[in-house]
Amino acid sequence: MRTPLMLLSLGYVALACLSSCNKDEDEKILNHSLNAAFNYQAGKLVAPVEVTFTNQSEYAESYSWNFGDGSGSIEKDPKHIYQQEGTFKVTLTAYSGGNQVEVSDYIEIKNPYTKCILTGYILDELPLKKLNGQSWDSITGPDLLFRIHVKGNPVPLFCNGPSPDFSLSTLPFIQNGIHFTFPDLKASYDVLVYDDDSPDNPEFMGGYYFSMRDATGSSKHYPDTMLLYQNGFQTKIRLILNWGY
Repeated sequence: MRTPLMLLSLGYVALACLSSCNKDEDEKILNHSLNAAFNYQAGKLVAPVEVTFTNQSEYAESYSWNFGDGSGSIEKDPKHIYQQEGTFKVTLTAYSGGNQVEVSDYIEIKNPYTKCILTGYILDELPLKKLNGQSWDSITGPDLLFRIHVKGNPVPLFCNGPSPDFSLSTLPFIQNGIHFTFPDLKASYDVLVYDDDSPDNPEFMGGYYFSMRDATGSSKHYPDTMLLYQNGFQTKIRLILNWGY
């Protein structure tokens, strides 16, 4: 039979064990839970480039970022545009209560590309008829002619075709094996498709202009494929691009 003194002693022992376990758990949380970590991603690490940082910290209440180029952020998962090339030390500091931990990594941004080569194009959509409802050619299909101009200049820089008796039912039309270097990465270009009616003037079927500044900016950022399309229009063109120095 247990006496009140024995029961009291057992209670003290149990309380001491519980207190010790709680203390160990508190120390474990304090020493091991707060953790700072991150990763980053971008299409091409070539200036100018927008880099997305993903915060992988644990048990943090707030954050501070230093992007290594004189700017920072307190967002959890920030995006940052590096305008210039260089190697930048990125530091994330995670805070919880009165504690803080930090982690750093280096990100290398390369020089802006200086060359863009058209290696192919894809015609996904073209108008089936002229604006007056007539067929492009009375008997055969249109003789497809693809041209690139400096915007507003009637003299073509590049011409491919004609592809005779083109059938619009075979779209998308894929043309590979091209090696045309755009002469100026700051210029705007017209990309135009015609029905070749030689010796008469070709008939315009569709096309667009685009600015190389858009392609080399941080938003589109040196795309491998550039889509030229506008809702409501029947022409859809994809340019296959290769960037380099």
